[in-house]
Amino acid sequence: MTGCTSSNLPTLSKMRNATASPLRTLPVHSARVEPRSVLVPANVAGLSEPGVVFALARVFASMTRGLAAIERLDADELRKLLGAAARTADSSFGGGAPDEDELVSLQRRVAKAMPWLGRGAIEDAARAYASAPPLDVNEWRLGALMTSARAAAIVCDDIVSAADLIKRTEGELSGAKGDTLMAGRRLLGDMLGFWVSDGAFAMKRRLGMG
Repeated sequence: MTGCTSSNLPTLSKMRNATASPLRTLPVHSARVEPRSVLVPANVAGLSEPGVVFALARVFASMTRGLAAIERLDADELRKLLGAAARTADSSFGGGAPDEDELVSLQRRVAKAMPWLGRGAIEDAARAYASAPPLDVNEWRLGALMTSARAAAIVCDDIVSAADLIKRTEGELSGAKGDTLMAGRRLLGDMLGFWVSDGAFAMKRRLGMG
């Protein structure tokens, strides 16, 4: 397993020119440690250089936006984590739900993990989430993943490699079924649509990519 820390995150230009030899495996996940790390399990060999860049860029794009959790947790895990955080501000949140006991247990863990510095901001966010209309976490997470995939496709500058990787890890060739497979298809379709959009061409020009 190979890792790199966020203290040395590469620039966009360095990522585009990175060699594939030290990082040739997937999936890539952001570890919940400080300094933040990206873990690359050694379970997929033969990945092309653009594929490596795409995989890393997706995670870096999520981390940069403060959304590293979407790369590590699935929608149900995120829903429970958000619910547990909301209960720190409103103990009635999620009351009567089938997984209420699990939320209560997770709430205790979240409360213990909250830092003293910045605790107020987290509590404010928890209150806002608790009082807001119900969130479709599946759609929210998928939308966030789409944004990261769009950015990563631009960085790797090889839509064929990017599309092949999504198919292999989340789409038709991944063994995914049901809602998971549908999400992978939507992710791929969104990235392909973005690739030929005016926004993508404008971004490439700003990055000096033609």
